[in-house]
Amino acid sequence: MSASGANTTDVALLIHVKILFVQYWSYSMISLGLVGHTFNIYVFTRPSLRSNPCTRYFLASTICGIFIIFVNTPLRLMTAAYGIQVFGYSVVTCKLLTYLLFWSRTLPSWFIALASIDRSRSVSLRTWSSLRVACWANLITTIVVGLAYIYVLFDYTTLPGSAGCSLAQGSARSFNGIWNLIIFSLGPPLIM
Repeated sequence: MSASGANTTDVALLIHVKILFVQYWSYSMISLGLVGHTFNIYVFTRPSLRSNPCTRYFLASTICGIFIIFVNTPLRLMTAAYGIQVFGYSVVTCKLLTYLLFWSRTLPSWFIALASIDRSRSVSLRTWSSLRVACWANLITTIVVGLAYIYVLFDYTTLPGSAGCSLAQGSARSFNGIWNLIIFSLGPPLIM
């Protein structure tokens, strides 16, 4: 057997192992996510917790988590494990799905940041703790995070010769990386 034949076999084996891992991981996430989010909804809708504003933030985070588990995970599973390029059917599909997935993936961490503000030790922040403020804060956060990712509707596209959806090369990729770092990774923990 030649060296290139062995390398081809090794690469094929690695690709097969990756596909199996993605399948098992995704199905595990969907199953455990269903159980976990169902219990969260059961707990957060209890009559004794309905009057707690912090519960509203956690319930909003759970609802976004359900969307991620039942929309984002299957879409990623179809793409990575089965080779079905849902994102590449059209430019509209590419932009809309990418926008919704970025938006929904970011919201739970911001809702948890709002819950930590609601439970803050600061007396001035605690005076804002009410159901009315929690509902408005959830709505405003949803809108602001949605507006933060509005650039996706303009910058993402299907690339020629590719069945997927991506940013074109250049400054848009750098902006996307830095923006995701700020909005998704650094923003909520710094607020907390």
